Amino acid sequence: MFYTFNATTQIAQAFDESSIKYVVRSDSDDYPTFEVVIARFLIEDGVVISLLFTTRNNENNDVAVRIQDMINVPEDKLSKVIELCNALNTQYRYLKFYVGNGKVNVEYDFPASTPDDAIGDMAKEIYLRTRVIMNEVYSVFMKAIYA
Repeated sequence: MFYTFNATTQIAQAFDESSIKYVVRSDSDDYPTFEVVIARFLIEDGVVISLLFTTRNNENNDVAVRIQDMINVPEDKLSKVIELCNALNTQYRYLKFYVGNGKVNVEYDFPASTPDDAIGDMAKEIYLRTRVIMNEVYSVFMKAIYA
């Protein structure tokens, strides 16, 4: 299947080849300004995580990778969770954890201007690594909030 943005097509093809389940959403069927490849996975704690690969143009294959609103953080635990995010940010070089609007979010540093022949494989690798990391860190966040 082909999409408006080349990066979306490359990611979808790589996911298809690896049997990674996903859906593609956009803001318009006719002339979208962005497309999002959403790949969901179940972690060991029984939580479904949605990993979003957002593309906005065909010029440089710029892809934003996000996990939004992963965990709600009670106000009295904000400082503890922010400290945990900072510690995890030093442990995991490319994933960035932060608290925004009372929720834990995750961003991935995806290189800008990624070549066409690399974008799909890179997205697949990001997906696989993020699954492993989420299995490692989710329970750590739960302990910080509820212990």
